[in-house]
Amino acid sequence: MEGYLAKCLSSLIIGKGQESIEAIVVNDGSTDNSLNIARDFESKYPEMFRIIDKPNGNYGSCINSALKIATGKYVKLLDADDSFETDSFRKLMDLLERIDVDVVLNDKVEIYRDRECLETVDYPAGMIDVFFKPDKIKSFKSITMHSITYRLSILKDMGYEQSEGIFYTDMEWAFAPMAFVNTAYYLNVPLYRYLMAREGQSVDSKVMDAHLKDEILATIKNVNSIVSFSAQPQVVLDTMRYRLYRQIRRLYKRVIIKSPYLDGDVLMLLDNELRDKDASMYEKIGKETKYGLKYISIWRKNRKSPLLKFIKNAFRFIG
Repeated sequence: MEGYLAKCLSSLIIGKGQESIEAIVVNDGSTDNSLNIARDFESKYPEMFRIIDKPNGNYGSCINSALKIATGKYVKLLDADDSFETDSFRKLMDLLERIDVDVVLNDKVEIYRDRECLETVDYPAGMIDVFFKPDKIKSFKSITMHSITYRLSILKDMGYEQSEGIFYTDMEWAFAPMAFVNTAYYLNVPLYRYLMAREGQSVDSKVMDAHLKDEILATIKNVNSIVSFSAQPQVVLDTMRYRLYRQIRRLYKRVIIKSPYLDGDVLMLLDNELRDKDASMYEKIGKETKYGLKYISIWRKNRKSPLLKFIKNAFRFIG
């Protein structure tokens, strides 16, 4: 990350008020110049930057190690190849000094080689509000870690730990802690600048295919999380189950129809876990259709079914 880290850390320098920022930089066993770059920022802004230098353990281990020493009231993640829009970050810091909520939501900007795309949040802006509402169950279906600032005590109180040694555990960050959020504020500013054009990053389709098992393991962690907050109000359970259902549905479609060369045995890990831990969602997923055919149910019975081959070929030509 040596080519990106200086820009990332510079985006946190807001001037007045930055003494309230605790920026924990985790060097995850990198062998390039990243640690030296981080040390340079630490020496220039000792009141602000803290460095953790540890062996490689992948994304989740970075989050876990940082949470152990974090002391702030709120916590937000920033990947080394991304950055904040500094003026928006200044507005976030000003807001956090004035309000008391469980989560603050913000917009993100996806950065491609030839364009930028703003992704907003479907939530009332500029006010503290109850997070979970019966009429908003489908509103947060696609919220990601880029849009989230949690109250740190939520993570501490639930004993949050992210899976280590695998990719895609940001899916966990944007899921289980949310079940313990009561109040929220939407700051509708383009804060998070998410680089989408770097070769080899986790959103690269080739990388995603190579780490399919990691994505499935992170999804299984979310399946198990549902059990852990079963005592939450019904509206919370309904919302979280809806989000999980959409997440799972995308995986089945990708493996069975969109990318049929992927290892179906890996998907069986999720299918078996779902059957054992959540029979109703297992049954609901089995009713998913494509071209009027229950393709997941067909896949469960016979992965070499002629009907399944027909669905795959039809998708290739029709979409």
